[in-house]
Amino acid sequence: MQRRIALALSLAITIITTFSIVTVGARTGLFGDGDSAAAIEQIAETAPPPVDVPVEQPAQPAPAYAAPADPVVVTEYVYV
Repeated sequence: MQRRIALALSLAITIITTFSIVTVGARTGLFGDGDSAAAIEQIAETAPPPVDVPVEQPAQPAPAYAAPADPVVVTEYVYV
């Protein structure tokens, strides 16, 4: 009998805690996607209109080293 009471109590506490977290999170905007009408109006009023900016392609950087004409084969490893 005590196990049933303990399980019922833990289930009740879990449900109450979960409901409280979801309620507080919804009020603070934690679980929303932020598309409330007031927020959209405020962003529309304060945001400057978009400006077309030409995009320039960056220049290709020069290689830091030149590749050797013949391949280099390492035949000895020296551990320090």
